[in-house]
Amino acid sequence: MPRKKVFKTAEEAVEYLFSEELESEMIALRPEVDELTDEEGFNDTETLDPSVRDVAGSIEISVPYENHDDHREKDLSNKSKKRSCSESGSNTHKKGKKELIADWKKVPPNYNFSDESNASKINYEKAVSTLEGLSPIEVFEEFLSPTYLEHILTETEKYAKQWKNKPDFSLTTEELQTFIGFLIFSGYHTLSSERDYWSDEEDLIVPILRNSMTRNRYLEIKSMIHFADNNEAKSQTNDRAFKIRKLITEMNANFQKWGIFDKHLSIDEMMIRYYSHHYFKQYIKGKPIRFGYKMWALCGSNGYCYNFDLYCGKEVVDAASTVVLSKEPLGTRVVKKMLQPVTDPNSHIVYFDNFFNSYNLLVDLRKSGFRATGTIRSDRIQHCPLEIDSTFKKTSSGSHDFYFDEKNKITAVKWNDNKCVTLATNFDIIEPLTSVSRREKGKAEKNKIEQPCLVNNYNKNMGGVDSHDWILEKHTIKIRGKKWYWPIFSRIVDMAVVNTCVIYNMVNAEKKSIKEIR
Repeated sequence: MPRKKVFKTAEEAVEYLFSEELESEMIALRPEVDELTDEEGFNDTETLDPSVRDVAGSIEISVPYENHDDHREKDLSNKSKKRSCSESGSNTHKKGKKELIADWKKVPPNYNFSDESNASKINYEKAVSTLEGLSPIEVFEEFLSPTYLEHILTETEKYAKQWKNKPDFSLTTEELQTFIGFLIFSGYHTLSSERDYWSDEEDLIVPILRNSMTRNRYLEIKSMIHFADNNEAKSQTNDRAFKIRKLITEMNANFQKWGIFDKHLSIDEMMIRYYSHHYFKQYIKGKPIRFGYKMWALCGSNGYCYNFDLYCGKEVVDAASTVVLSKEPLGTRVVKKMLQPVTDPNSHIVYFDNFFNSYNLLVDLRKSGFRATGTIRSDRIQHCPLEIDSTFKKTSSGSHDFYFDEKNKITAVKWNDNKCVTLATNFDIIEPLTSVSRREKGKAEKNKIEQPCLVNNYNKNMGGVDSHDWILEKHTIKIRGKKWYWPIFSRIVDMAVVNTCVIYNMVNAEKKSIKEIR
């Protein structure tokens, strides 16, 4: 049973947070905030990342209760299992949904999927014919279009007049384009303060920016920029991301305007750096970005992002569609939502990790026509009789065990790599086995070990979201803002730049780096 750990100082809490003692993978930081305000009270002129010790708000850490009495631990475990079973049964009864029953057998997988269609190839050819020969700026404008800039312009002027008491404030499309261009420029030309970009010092001066916009005008636009009408907030109480929702919806539509042109798709989470106060803020241990907002994303194997959404905490109603959410697990709902833009499931293969994957999800995706593979947790594979990790890890490296569910056509595989890995798929096969090189503990030389076919395919195609993040992190917008949604806005602009880079290089023989694109 988890218990609270009390700290005397914030420094002590943060130090414990990054220690090896902590076993929790995720902690939501929910400081006391005024949800009505648009701004945070900190200096937004500095461009350098703050220290993690600057984290605002209180930190609550959930840690395992340490009980060294083996007998009591066993009793608690048994009680927990009984309680879990009774709760599980009552939930099933309330939902009126029958539990899926698997028929696991030690036989080679045998599927009955229909043949793959060529829809992804058709979409690819459509994208090439539309974008071939366009400059990087013209490709970027396909995502952040002049039409949507007009919407931002309208909402910004409305916000200035209605909420900032500036009736004379006006903004042109050219100024807004210059403003966004400066944000992109800051991704590869970084100074310690945004005011330094207008400095006349010899070692700081940036003529291209000084000649485009004055510093005061830039700061005024930054303080006013808005994406939604605050007067509509009362009618959007179900959407915690109301102030940024229209931007997310618009960018998703533009990312998908040529259809889904990658055969291999992956679903994973993204993190946006954020150290100030907000309800959405998450902490995820072991990630390159540990503090910030979390987003879900659907990407192709080349890193192109087709669909994304902001995680707003536990919700009963879908924020974008106002539809009451099902009682399915969060991972299942995320996968199904991310795959909504895919109009022809037979032409794509989907990969995700064990946060999302489950036996029921694979069965549902199979019924919808999606081929899918993912790592999976041992308690989600419907009583599959695979060997337990503690026993299987004693086998030689490269060993594998598998079972096939003849009823619902699901294959579960356990493979002994440096540690035991379990995967489940509704379409892939085990043989032919491939060879991979691994270094044994305590030895310098590498040895060849066998790897099941589906594991090899997963490793090759799962990294789409990571590829997108890797390209993006090379040059990100360095300008900070006081509004809680500023990091999300700047991240979306960065994502549009990455998609520009990926699709430009896809349709043109002459390749450009992300720095050249910016």
